[in-house]
Amino acid sequence: MEEKQDKSANIKRFTKQVSLSSQKILAAFFDDSLKDKEKKEKICRQLDVAIRNKELVVIQLRLTNSALPEFETVAGFVYRNKNSPAQIILRSLPSQTLRMIAIKDILKVSILHQRIARA
Repeated sequence: MEEKQDKSANIKRFTKQVSLSSQKILAAFFDDSLKDKEKKEKICRQLDVAIRNKELVVIQLRLTNSALPEFETVAGFVYRNKNSPAQIILRSLPSQTLRMIAIKDILKVSILHQRIARA
């Protein structure tokens, strides 16, 4: 009798786990904010690599003050903004000017490794 109760309890736990994981997968599939969060984490990792290795980056930005989706491309060296972790500081290459950029406005990051940048 105990074996039947153990089996039914195990089956109930298994069914509950399958149901919960299915719900999580479905919620993640329809949740665009999860995709945006993963994309921003990837961009942050790329920026951290560029900062650590002091490499030249090319960044594609979304212009926020525009009604239409417009983009801007900037290049230079990146530094962390210690006062605001949601922003980076870009020292642009030709003019050596500093610019603060919100990480949420970054669409793409390309790193030009030092071997290529020196050539």
